[in-house]
Amino acid sequence: MAHFEQRLISESTKDGLANARKHGRTPGRPPLQPETISALQDLVNAGKYVAQAAKHLGIGRSTAYKVIRNSTPL
Repeated sequence: MAHFEQRLISESTKDGLANARKHGRTPGRPPLQPETISALQDLVNAGKYVAQAAKHLGIGRSTAYKVIRNSTPL
């Protein structure tokens, strides 16, 4: 019985997401603005810790680390 309910919930969720996409809406959090990303990079390059810069900009610490990691060339 529980397996049936789980499948029913899963199908309903997938149908809802497909309906939202059909109407031009994308699920999930919106991406960070380019201004926020550049401000974060400027703060870190100026010598602030990533966690301090994230708190200053009002974004999550893990998000800030992810942005810095993805923007740093290897």
